[in-house]
Amino acid sequence: MKHFFSRLSSFRAASSATQGYHYAYTYIGNKIPTRGARIFRYWLHILVFIALCEVTSLFLQRAPVHPIDTLITNAHHEFNRLVDSATTSLEDTAAVYRERRGRHPPPGFDEWYEFAKNRDAVIVEEFWDQIYDDLRPFWAVEPQELRNLTRRVEANTFHFRNQNVTKYGDHFWMDAWKGMMEEFMEKMPELDVNMNIMDEPRVMVPWETVERILHLSEPPKTLLEPQNVVSDFSGGFHEPSDKVLEPHIEFMGGGPLPIWEIFQASCPPDSPAHSGSWHVDLSLEPPELISRYPSPYSYKGFVSNWTMATNPCYQPTLGGLHGHFVQPLRKSTTAQLIPIFSSTKHAANNDIVFPAAMYYANWPLFEVSAEDAKKELPWKEKKTEMIWRGTASGGVNTIDNWWRFQRHRFISMINSTWVAHVEACPQSNPLLNKKGQQVEDCKDWLPRADHSTPESMTDSLPPVFSIPDPRMYPLDIVRGPHKDLAPWTKLWGSDTGFNHLQCSYFDANGTCSYTGMYYSLSGHDMVSMADMVNKFKFLPDIDGNSFSGRYRAFVLSGSVPLKATIFKEWHDKRLVPWLHFVPLDNTFSDLYSVMEYFLGDGLGPTVTIPTSTPTDPNDPNSPKKTITKQRSESSGLLSRLHRWLYGNYKERYWGLPSGSLGHDEEAHEIAENGREWGKKVLRKQDMTIYAYRLMLEWARVADDRREELGWVGDLVNKPKEEKKKGKVLGIF
Repeated sequence: MKHFFSRLSSFRAASSATQGYHYAYTYIGNKIPTRGARIFRYWLHILVFIALCEVTSLFLQRAPVHPIDTLITNAHHEFNRLVDSATTSLEDTAAVYRERRGRHPPPGFDEWYEFAKNRDAVIVEEFWDQIYDDLRPFWAVEPQELRNLTRRVEANTFHFRNQNVTKYGDHFWMDAWKGMMEEFMEKMPELDVNMNIMDEPRVMVPWETVERILHLSEPPKTLLEPQNVVSDFSGGFHEPSDKVLEPHIEFMGGGPLPIWEIFQASCPPDSPAHSGSWHVDLSLEPPELISRYPSPYSYKGFVSNWTMATNPCYQPTLGGLHGHFVQPLRKSTTAQLIPIFSSTKHAANNDIVFPAAMYYANWPLFEVSAEDAKKELPWKEKKTEMIWRGTASGGVNTIDNWWRFQRHRFISMINSTWVAHVEACPQSNPLLNKKGQQVEDCKDWLPRADHSTPESMTDSLPPVFSIPDPRMYPLDIVRGPHKDLAPWTKLWGSDTGFNHLQCSYFDANGTCSYTGMYYSLSGHDMVSMADMVNKFKFLPDIDGNSFSGRYRAFVLSGSVPLKATIFKEWHDKRLVPWLHFVPLDNTFSDLYSVMEYFLGDGLGPTVTIPTSTPTDPNDPNSPKKTITKQRSESSGLLSRLHRWLYGNYKERYWGLPSGSLGHDEEAHEIAENGREWGKKVLRKQDMTIYAYRLMLEWARVADDRREELGWVGDLVNKPKEEKKKGKVLGIF
């Protein structure tokens, strides 16, 4: 509507200008001598031409652009802001720390800084925000209680003693973590660390409980004077052989209370999930849970606020659309505030995030070797397709709930056979009956009451997804010659599929009794990480039981990562969406439009246009002649102006010409940006630097003198001439 009124005002202005021109040309021109009239009209024409050029320029400047173009531009601005905040000296790094954290840095901060600089780290204080978000509530717990809690929680524990680290627990992740900690163990005070070896995070404290104690976690209003700061940790951790009174901790197992209800209690009271303004009704089919209206974390349907987009507190529909909430693999969760270090967490968890073991270890499933990386194809030779292989994980899927799982929904949405069936159902395709097609009756969506399985896909189509609402996502594909999504998705999505159905129970022949007919494993054998990243342009990363573990390799790959997740990781602050990766909504409602932006409609660089001339001049009813024209995103000033004035709804809404060729160059740029920046901030050295800083901060929180502890070497020995904060140079 705003474009309508904008154009209306422009046309009114143009109408007034036209009337003025007519008056000047006729009335004034007739009042002056003939020779003067010619000169007058000559200059009048020149002025009119200049005015028309200015108006045309104004129109083109005001013409809307695709929202992804806007998001990419914003991402560049955000990245520049991030890079500009980098520090290159110990003094500046400590000063920025005090400004951002409200405290002096912890003891050993100078050694941590040297450790980071010796490894060529990019130091941006914002990179470590996750540490302070995680540890903040623990400042409200007595240090002695924190130390006792570390004795009770888990069997998988690390003990730092006498410049050494000892591992207790034999889970294979522990070996990778130990290797990370050995890099800085000589600098560590006496310290105990409990590790979570489950996929899922473990701690969810009700929001009201955390809020009541947060005032005790606030830093002092004024910094301690340097002479009052203590620079040595006091320790106080018990030896593993000591017998101490261990506090009681209660973990909720696989009881009747759904994990979503526990999650809701941990969300802020003004959030949709907590406030009760939205109740997840699991009797509804998943497509009915997806809103057709813009979300608060999106810009014209595309993710613009990544933090909010990954927060289910503001996406309550995920209570019925994500396996972690529908039926997680494990439900070993506590509502008590206890210090557990986990590979990941979601917005309502109180776990402390630690870099994941699979990112640090050299496991081929999650990493490409240096030798295999040399085999990467040039961008133009990579397949302009998407590849995904994985198990049907995400929780415990059963005959009653599997269609609510994120991986099942994703694979269904890019399976051309499935898409064709969904397009034929009026319940799942809002475009039907507008194209005059014959449609099927697909009311029998839900599984049968007797749990029998249908004989074919068309016999009972499960309600996994619906076609995105065209008012929110106007697609060229359904308007052009293809008319349907199914053949288009086959162009780029045919190399995706499950290699294991991870079923609750299998038939005698080894197939899943309730999903085997919908998801074929044939042709979807395991593909190595190297083959995926070296040969394909688009690499989706979808949550399994928690985060997938392949994300770091995807970012470093030189291909485009497409990320949908509800989980936080250690590196989140280091990557900028739409610059280093492509963010997806967890419902995947934006998937087709994102792929259309990058790939176009798949019709190629030329288009065949019918004319009004019959092929047979003597037979006016003979087929019309056609002409072939080269397609282009922008075909000159007049063409762009014509599209602005007369374009269809999509052009007015998104600024794209009908029949898009795609944006391969933008995709390549995102792929390269991610790889080059990842080489600077996602290295294994960066994980070690993160873990080192986290251990220093945890040691202070668990110390009896924590309010006095700090590093003030820069203030005690402050040079006369202060150094100024500098920018990191050489960051592409």
